[in-house]
Amino acid sequence: MRKLLLALALLCCATSALAQNTQCSDRPAADSSNACANTRFVQNHPILPGAITLGQNHILVGSISNLATDVAMSGDCTIVASGAITCSTLGGLSPFNANNISSGTLGSARLPAFGSGDVSFATAGGAGTIAAAAVTNAKMANMNANTVKGNATGGAAAPTDILPATARTVSLLNIDGYTGHGDSIYTILAADRTVGTTATLTASRVWTLPAASAFNPGQELLIADFFGGVTATNTIVVTRAGSDTINGATTTTINAAFSSVLLRSDGVAKWSVLSTSSAGAASTLFKSPMDSPYNALCDGSTNDTTAIQAWLDGIKTNAFTGWVPAGKTCIYTGLLSMSSGTTIFGYGATFKQKSSDAGSANSGLVCGPTSQLGGPIDQATIYGLTMDGNRAGNTNSAGSGAMFYCPSATRVRFRDIRAINGRGDGIYVGGTTTGGGQGRSTWVYLDNVEASTNYRNGMSVVGVDRGVITGGLFNSSSNTNNDGPQCGVDFEPNDANSANSNIVMTGASSFSNGGTLSTTGGSGFCGFGANQTEIVWQNLFAASNQRWGYDSAQTTAQITMFSMRGSGGASGIVSGSGGYDFTPSGVGVGAPNSCTAGFRCVTHPN
Repeated sequence: MRKLLLALALLCCATSALAQNTQCSDRPAADSSNACANTRFVQNHPILPGAITLGQNHILVGSISNLATDVAMSGDCTIVASGAITCSTLGGLSPFNANNISSGTLGSARLPAFGSGDVSFATAGGAGTIAAAAVTNAKMANMNANTVKGNATGGAAAPTDILPATARTVSLLNIDGYTGHGDSIYTILAADRTVGTTATLTASRVWTLPAASAFNPGQELLIADFFGGVTATNTIVVTRAGSDTINGATTTTINAAFSSVLLRSDGVAKWSVLSTSSAGAASTLFKSPMDSPYNALCDGSTNDTTAIQAWLDGIKTNAFTGWVPAGKTCIYTGLLSMSSGTTIFGYGATFKQKSSDAGSANSGLVCGPTSQLGGPIDQATIYGLTMDGNRAGNTNSAGSGAMFYCPSATRVRFRDIRAINGRGDGIYVGGTTTGGGQGRSTWVYLDNVEASTNYRNGMSVVGVDRGVITGGLFNSSSNTNNDGPQCGVDFEPNDANSANSNIVMTGASSFSNGGTLSTTGGSGFCGFGANQTEIVWQNLFAASNQRWGYDSAQTTAQITMFSMRGSGGASGIVSGSGGYDFTPSGVGVGAPNSCTAGFRCVTHPN
């Protein structure tokens, strides 16, 4: 009986639950379970039956009183009758995309494909790779003006903007660099570019070159005596490395203070000497006969004629300016020739005729080809050079030509030159149009020149049109053979073809001319021969000449003279038979300083 009652009870309960879950239309008020939660149940709630309605596209939301409330969907999302919910924004982010995500990590599946453009990534979040040749000049950082990119720190570092002067140094391009070395031997390094002395040498020192193969083909190396410590005895002997050659030889020598040698490598085994400088030659704008390729010694004893003439030939047409170092004496023989466009600076230097020279009777520096004894040339300028005819070392008799011999020359300027000890004239300017002559000289300027102890005349002016002679000292005192006029200055045209015209001479001095002559010559200033027009001499000084201060043999006025001063020789200060128009000043009364017969003389009181 007990078993039967238990079975009936279970069956009863099961039937009641089934009926409730399928209908739930009359839920007891005390039932707060959620066994029935469909719409019908809610509408038939025993407390507010039929009071709750659920509008289309609405939802039920529990209120603060735990009551279901009909609420429309609002905010970021909406719902439709089919039950689909759509959200246009999320937490105020709009539009809703990955750009608005401020935190978190996206999975690789949510990332776009990488690899397009200048930068690519192998994996999400991995390091980027810049494509080859993708960084153009425009994409680089701006550079400072007039700089290059480089690293001059001596170690690994980011590039910086570097000035060109820094870029040329040994730390980068190694174009420029200076290595100083003192009084000892030195092995020049492959990194050296300019090597110079820093002390006076006490003996000859060997400086050995690096292998030519250690330099780029065409690369240069300068070795110089910057300190001025080299002498002719204590030299720098630049020596090859191994079996290399230097101009085909094994050495080249720096043997003068402030000299240098510039070499260029073939990149294999040869060095070529590009240039050498002696005693401080500064650049190829100035060259001396001692520079390469002329290589004169100018030591006062070696015959340098060939080198000097090659140097003179190189100067022509203003290819460079000639320069002879002060204190140097260059020995020559015969005639030297200079061409148009010649400029020479020779202050303190001397070209001296070789002793016992068979050609000494006709020697000197000629304006133009020696084959025709000069002319025509245009623009010849010489400053400060001394030409020494060395009469003491040669036959002491009259020669021809002059130490400076310029016939048929145009625009000639000699300043501060010295012409001494010549067997002919010291200086000769002029020319003729006959007898093979090339014409008269024009535009001749002589400024503060000296012509002393020459055999014939200090200076001859024979065939000049338009000239100016300013200052100067003229003396010829050692002719003992009575076979020359021996005037300090001689204006003496041979004929109309060698006439003098339009010449002014001012401020010149002439003294001690004449030697042992007793009948002719031996005067300070001579005006011989006709064919002289518009000649003016002024402010001249003559003293201690053998015969006259001024001598003329003309019967008609040829030269206008003003203010000659000084003292006469044995015959007086002024002589002649009318070849002058002269008003003297300061001429004393009485012989030998008196005027000769026919001479208009004005005496000024002391």
